[in-house]
Amino acid sequence: ILSPNPTDGELRFRLGLGTESTDISVSLSDLAGRVLQTKIYKNRQGQLDEKLDLGTLPSGSYIFSLQTTQAGEPQRRFTKKVLVLR
Repeated sequence: ILSPNPTDGELRFRLGLGTESTDISVSLSDLAGRVLQTKIYKNRQGQLDEKLDLGTLPSGSYIFSLQTTQAGEPQRRFTKKVLVLR
């Protein structure tokens, strides 16, 4: 779950994880592909509920990407366009 979208500053994301330790990488890029923010969450289980502060970004479209990695399983990736409105 990714909300609110559009946002005026804070973007919240939630992800349900299993009981296996999972590494999560989250990034926010502009439409030219430049990575503006990256966060890494290591060895997570259960529920991930986090926030990104987008308050310093100008209005526009951005790409939110989330990638999960578990031992012995292929990586999973989620990508969504995010709008920042002021």
